[in-house]
Amino acid sequence: MLGRARPLIVASGVLVALAAAWPGAALGATKRAAEAGGSARAERALQRVEDLKAGRGARTGRELTPALAELAARKGALDARARAGRLLARPTDGAADPYGDGYLPSATVAAVCTTNFCVHYVTSGNDAPSLADGPDAGAAPDYVEAMASEFEASRSVENGALGWVPPKSDGTKGGDARTDVYIKDIGDQGFFGYAAPEQDTVSSYSYLVMDDDYSEFAPTLPLDALKVTAAHEYNHVLQFTYDLFQDIWMFEATAVWAEEKVYPAIDDYLNYLGVWAGCTETPLTDANPPGTGCDLKVYGSGVWNHWLDARFGDDVVRRAWELSDVTSPQPHFAPDAYDESVAAEGGAGFGDEFGRFAAAVAEWRAPGSPFPDGPDYPDAERNGSPLAIDGSPRPAVQRNHTAFALIDVTPDTSKPVARLEATAPSGLSSSIALVGRTGPDPAGGSVTSSYQRLPGGGTGSVTLADPGAFGRITAVLVNADVSNAGFSGDDWIWTRDLQNFTNVRVLGSAAPQQSPGTTGGAGTTGGAGTTTGTAQAQAPPPFAARLAVRSPQRRATVLARGLLARSRCNRACRLRLELRLDRRTSRRLGLPRLLGRRIAKLAGAGARSFRVRLSTRARRALRSRRSVRVLVRMRTTDAQGRSVLLSRRATVRL
Repeated sequence: MLGRARPLIVASGVLVALAAAWPGAALGATKRAAEAGGSARAERALQRVEDLKAGRGARTGRELTPALAELAARKGALDARARAGRLLARPTDGAADPYGDGYLPSATVAAVCTTNFCVHYVTSGNDAPSLADGPDAGAAPDYVEAMASEFEASRSVENGALGWVPPKSDGTKGGDARTDVYIKDIGDQGFFGYAAPEQDTVSSYSYLVMDDDYSEFAPTLPLDALKVTAAHEYNHVLQFTYDLFQDIWMFEATAVWAEEKVYPAIDDYLNYLGVWAGCTETPLTDANPPGTGCDLKVYGSGVWNHWLDARFGDDVVRRAWELSDVTSPQPHFAPDAYDESVAAEGGAGFGDEFGRFAAAVAEWRAPGSPFPDGPDYPDAERNGSPLAIDGSPRPAVQRNHTAFALIDVTPDTSKPVARLEATAPSGLSSSIALVGRTGPDPAGGSVTSSYQRLPGGGTGSVTLADPGAFGRITAVLVNADVSNAGFSGDDWIWTRDLQNFTNVRVLGSAAPQQSPGTTGGAGTTGGAGTTTGTAQAQAPPPFAARLAVRSPQRRATVLARGLLARSRCNRACRLRLELRLDRRTSRRLGLPRLLGRRIAKLAGAGARSFRVRLSTRARRALRSRRSVRVLVRMRTTDAQGRSVLLSRRATVRL
């Protein structure tokens, strides 16, 4: 939850949106801003926390947690580190916190410890939970035992079935190396709970704070609220172990996804989808869009991870975090983390996957939808007036990065086809789609989709046959471009916002026959996200690359000469090949994740084989290993700066 403001369902059933005002769109601002803003930015983070703890500047009472996380990551740039330390104090530090957020010195502090957690609580005062203890074998209050049990349940799924690395140990803080949970009365401020990182390093240990009774969130059952909060907040603890400096939206979208993986019957994430479905014009990456009413979209973006999970399996989400701090060219950049993880699963990367995701959202309620609980989703909002087949074109549809437009197309029984045409700005990573659903009910019928990726912009065309057979047709225009000019203030400097799709129209005739030698081909229809339309004859062939890696490869050869990979580009390109270990293997072997790197060029279209040599340290460590799995990652860039990222896995063994 990272101190997220979760919606409260009041007795009347009205959804009250309690939106957090994030102090920064990315915790990655800490290291990056240290270069540009240095101690001044850290001082501002410190002052913000002091103001919030003193009751100044808080609008909802939920701003404190992200402010504390930002302060923890920036405290290394402070002269006044002692002040920061007091503000980051644990509840058991009591009087060490000058603003009285610690337990009262007179209160007795007790703890219930399980295999992996210690749950701390006081036995008197406002922070004390119910001390009722039923006729069981335990000597601790039932509420405290239940909390400890739910955290163990979350751990068994997130570290067990999902394979995330265990949390970074805090040593003896809190008593021993187990993860510490503190019970406090925080529900009256609107907090379900929060996780607080305590280091200013990429991988940080942290502690958790949970409410004393969850009575403030009716009609949500207190135990259900406790369960999903434990799953969500514990996932933040694991995220901080991987990369404290990652973008906030990735933190929250992943933690909400984790709730559903641990407790699929509670479906708490559905509370956010009403906002999400009405905010498709708001970038996926925006954690705090000002003045849009889309503040809660960041939590609904758990559906992005559900989409990836359905397409590639749940490993794809974890792998994005494993790659988070080593992505190239920018570490701690969420789109790159997803890009590399999707590529490792055989997908075409973030841009293509986001386009397919947007097309699927058009009919995510239909049977067979890859989204869990799809029939319970709200219908996604359509933008603007409907397009008529052979009607007037839409002069321009503008979208920012990682945002899309859904536009109704009026079905017409008199037309043989519906063909969407649109022109994206040159160089824009984008896509278009035409999605048809039979029947009048968004939660029924079958879906046919025609999709086209436009990696460098230009004019695209996608077609559906027999448009009169559909109950609804949706045109989808996607700006999937995440180009940026670095990080400044509280967000990345996005360079492909306010992009206009022009000449948006739907025609009732098939695409003209292409001249010999031009690129593209007739589109095909099928399930959502599975089809490709035609490009206009004038569109140049997109930059393309391939990577082939034989597996397994002999250990002796790899140690002596390097690992063999074959690269191909359809034009002159620059190659950057890297050998990497996943985080778990690197820890087990005591090695850095980067084992070796090679930079090379292809002077023109063609293929060439390369050997990537391992570092001396890696060769020494791997001599005693019978087998090890490595990730071969290749980024290729053409003369215009367009790049393709590919990943393959290989086994090195005797």
